[in-house]
Amino acid sequence: MGIRILLVATAAETSVFDVYRGYRRALERAGHDVRVYDLNTYLKFYTRAFSIGKTEQQVSVIHPEQIMLAATERVVTEALLHQAELVLIISGLAFHPNILELLKRVHIPVAVVLTECPYDDEPQLKFAELCDWAFVNDKASLPKFQEVTQAHYLPAAHDPEVHRMVPIQVGQDASDVLMVATWFPERVEFFSQINWDGVRLKLYGPCVTDDKKAMPWPKEHVLSPYYGGIMVDNHDIAALYATTKIGINIHRRHPRGYSLNPRTYELAACGCFQLCDDTRPELQEIFGDSVPTFGSARELEDKIHYYLAHDRARQDCIAKAIRAVQPHTFDARVEAMMSAIQRKGEGAGGLRLIFSRKE
Repeated sequence: MGIRILLVATAAETSVFDVYRGYRRALERAGHDVRVYDLNTYLKFYTRAFSIGKTEQQVSVIHPEQIMLAATERVVTEALLHQAELVLIISGLAFHPNILELLKRVHIPVAVVLTECPYDDEPQLKFAELCDWAFVNDKASLPKFQEVTQAHYLPAAHDPEVHRMVPIQVGQDASDVLMVATWFPERVEFFSQINWDGVRLKLYGPCVTDDKKAMPWPKEHVLSPYYGGIMVDNHDIAALYATTKIGINIHRRHPRGYSLNPRTYELAACGCFQLCDDTRPELQEIFGDSVPTFGSARELEDKIHYYLAHDRARQDCIAKAIRAVQPHTFDARVEAMMSAIQRKGEGAGGLRLIFSRKE
């Protein structure tokens, strides 16, 4: 039985936006009545509105929280108009916490899907404390969140409608090695240590600083000849993965990182052989030996050359990874989420959900 949900989309237009899109589709397939609150559009509107008629100096002193509050305050109205039984927020880092208090006053429960564990646990903990449920994306972060709210572990996932095996299109450029990612300095530096002579390498994705501020790809960098561009829509990722022999997967560094990123599931679902860093214990738990790992740039270089020369070994890994990834869809995550929400008991805010609306 479906319920009425106000789904708050992400502020970002890339990366975690794919998480929002995956959940939206899965919620709709599960029969829920979903109304979307496009937070990104509201943020753009109020960023522009607050600057009209102001000098550059006046604009520079506008606090981002002012824009955030203006962009999110209509959530309460939209939830009431939709007669929402649940407000579900994806990410939440650009959602003003005052609105969570207002939603409590009108007795509409709130759940948040957190996408930045364990990297941004401190601000996420403060946000989650005001929600009735929090779903964390890294198992290592779960105990901390369980101290402040009703928290559950909800891993990353793939969307079978998007992440699937597709034939290579005529005229597409093939590659030996491919990585589509956000290019933090640590990743650029890591790839720079590898000798790419004789390897057809393709790199895609935005280049950012350590604090996630956009920056241009370094000019005349050793990797510049391999850089293919900033944006690759997730809808096009399957076709891109079909053109390569090896997909590289590197998690962001964190001493407590335990769980897998979305790329791990997406590569497997697209039938792309992958080499992954050895920093996440969850990799072996889910994929067994179907995803070979590396611990250094030298080891990655050696394994690239080995697997480029051994097609059968790659195909064996691909077959096992495809089998392993099948249960890990957004549909399965939605089922787990709704099961947790509808389970008997009180939410962290004392709100009891009983979904008994007749269709």
